[in-house]
Amino acid sequence: MKIGHLQMALVLICVLAISRASATQGTDKSDSPKNSQKPAPIQDEDPATPLVPKQPRNDRDQDRLTAATLFAHGRLLFRQQKFPQALARYERAWRYDPAGTPILTDIVPLALRLKRNDEAVRYAIIAAENDHSDIERLRRIASLLRQQRQFPRALKLYEIIDKIQRAQPVDFGYLGLQLELGKLYFLTGQAESSAKVLDLVKTALHDPAKYNLNDQQKKQLEGKNGSTYLVIAESMLMTGKDAQAEAMFREAHRVQPDETLLAFRIARTLEKRQQPAKALEQLDIFLAAKTSDQGTAPLYLLERLIKQQHKQEAKASEQYLKKLLDLQQAAPKNQPLAYQLAQVHVARKNYTDAVNLYESLLAEKPTADAYRGIISVFSTRLAKIIADQPAEKQFKWSPEQLEQWRTLTKHLTSFVGSSGSVDPLGNDLAEQIFDDKQFLAQLLSQLRTQLNLEVSDEPGDENPAAIKPAEIEPLAITAGLIAVRGQQWENADAFFAKALEAAEKKPARVLEIWGMQMLMAEQYERSAEVLQQAVEHPSIGNKRSFFFLLAGASAMADQTDNALSAARKAVELSPKVPRIHSRVGWVYYHAHRYPEAEQHYRALITKFGSEYNSSDTRDVLRQARLTLSNLCVL
Repeated sequence: MKIGHLQMALVLICVLAISRASATQGTDKSDSPKNSQKPAPIQDEDPATPLVPKQPRNDRDQDRLTAATLFAHGRLLFRQQKFPQALARYERAWRYDPAGTPILTDIVPLALRLKRNDEAVRYAIIAAENDHSDIERLRRIASLLRQQRQFPRALKLYEIIDKIQRAQPVDFGYLGLQLELGKLYFLTGQAESSAKVLDLVKTALHDPAKYNLNDQQKKQLEGKNGSTYLVIAESMLMTGKDAQAEAMFREAHRVQPDETLLAFRIARTLEKRQQPAKALEQLDIFLAAKTSDQGTAPLYLLERLIKQQHKQEAKASEQYLKKLLDLQQAAPKNQPLAYQLAQVHVARKNYTDAVNLYESLLAEKPTADAYRGIISVFSTRLAKIIADQPAEKQFKWSPEQLEQWRTLTKHLTSFVGSSGSVDPLGNDLAEQIFDDKQFLAQLLSQLRTQLNLEVSDEPGDENPAAIKPAEIEPLAITAGLIAVRGQQWENADAFFAKALEAAEKKPARVLEIWGMQMLMAEQYERSAEVLQQAVEHPSIGNKRSFFFLLAGASAMADQTDNALSAARKAVELSPKVPRIHSRVGWVYYHAHRYPEAEQHYRALITKFGSEYNSSDTRDVLRQARLTLSNLCVL
């Protein structure tokens, strides 16, 4: 009952309050306009003066303040379980204040929680390089860097660990650290430092009881198959400690016996001691085994030892050639030996013998070195013939010389045509071919003749042997690649057109190589014309890449509308590929249509910003953000 009376009292009070408010409103309405005006605000008799800091805030102070704000916002987002947004705020806060190392301790676990491992590792490394308090974390990250073959960064962390632990007793853990340091010094080309550090490991392996090492710990330090002994031996050998190197090679042999390999290794130490006779005795043991496990290294060692024995270069060269011939006769299937012998023949201008060896190598197992070798031989021989010919005289090739041209183009086709680029030739061979303008002109002339095209230069009177229809397309592609590299655009178009004709109903590869080569050669209008053929060709099914390339070529040729149309078509065919999407924004950016470019790049980041499974996606987004940054500056 008491509660009921209380409720009634509250109701009455509310009614009275409402009635009084209504009466007041009525009175206000009946007042004159003068009374209806709002009262003037009360003026402060003592107004506050603006705070003037004793020391104005500089850019660094502002960055720290911004970092603190972003970090606080990140914490708030984290509590709201908005983890991706929180991580973005943490990372941005760190960028404003890289000295704020504690921020990194929040970034790393959160990145791992979101399974963004690349980000976690990147920031963990930064944290480790700035905060040396957690030794175990430093070790884990250093080991990870070593596995990723980031040797300089791993070495830096191991050096920090070594500096911290240097005062501690030399135990198994410290020896393991010295071993890692020694390996990394060796891998980064610091042989002196490697030998110095590994000397302690060598001493511990020689006297394990002194360092309280048990059998299991010693075995771990030795490494798999005695690999530690080999690293120590190599570092000692490089620093002139030949006797110690030999001792370590013998220790490796004790763990993993191999008399043949030991002989080769001892021969290397004897070479350093200027004892060629004894070194050759050991090397002969290795060579007699007819093994090719060590590649051409034993053969180069053989050459150096013979030169040590014979001071006259001509005599040493003859002796070396004789030794190689004997070895090759005993082991004709030894590929490194055949390759080395072929190189010696080339140096001595025994081209026929060199060609025979290269041909046998290609028949057994085609390699890039064998292709480069035989192409170089034929190019050298034919270039010599051209150089010896009087400039005013028309070339008249003999049947034997024409056969050399056909052999050269055959090997060029096998080596270059299949790859769709002249890059496999390498710098030296490419310079040999393309820097000699007379030779290049004759090579293109021969290719035109072999493909039954009109010869623009001096044609000669010879009729080449007919080539099979199946050989026309790869030969024409090879010719086109050579013409593009030689900047012979008309010839290139003629060769690729011939290849397209031979391709019949499978034109995709020819058009792709043709369009790409012209694009990379900055012949944008030619490239756009070729790629337009591709997107219109009825025999090509998947045209996504052609539209993508066409957009780039058209944009570079200042054909913006065509470029945008091609880029949008590529997006239509591949709506889930970020790199395809980015081409539209790039076309706008290249055309200086900055508002459209900004709009597209922002849409790209919104659409794909949450995808972290693909490194290519992250790269595209990174480029998009950089472009947006440029747009903001502009």
